[in-house]
Amino acid sequence: MAERRIAKRFRALDGALAALSPESGRVGQIQNISLHGLAFQYIADDPAEMTIPETVKLQIMFAGEGVWLEGVPVKWVADIDIPTTTSFSRIPIRQTSLQFKALTDAQKTRLQEFIRRYTRSNN
Repeated sequence: MAERRIAKRFRALDGALAALSPESGRVGQIQNISLHGLAFQYIADDPAEMTIPETVKLQIMFAGEGVWLEGVPVKWVADIDIPTTTSFSRIPIRQTSLQFKALTDAQKTRLQEFIRRYTRSNN
């Protein structure tokens, strides 16, 4: 399968977090991020509520440093189950993939700085 991504993805460092709002309850560790979107894993408390509202905003933060970006408009791309790696783990983990919509110049600058500081290349 051919790679369809426009921008290079970077693996996020531990502590890089994403949160969907309003009140979606989805907060989790960013797995990878680019200038066009990100994927993050979260604990799926309520499997019945796996859809994302059309008007959702994203916050990007780093543990101990607070919110880096807020109010980022996103488009839902995918939301998948992540298989558990241990037989005793019963915590349902899911991964949400999001595409950034129109970012302001200030948001683009902050996103670039976040990627520079809190990621490593996905090579």
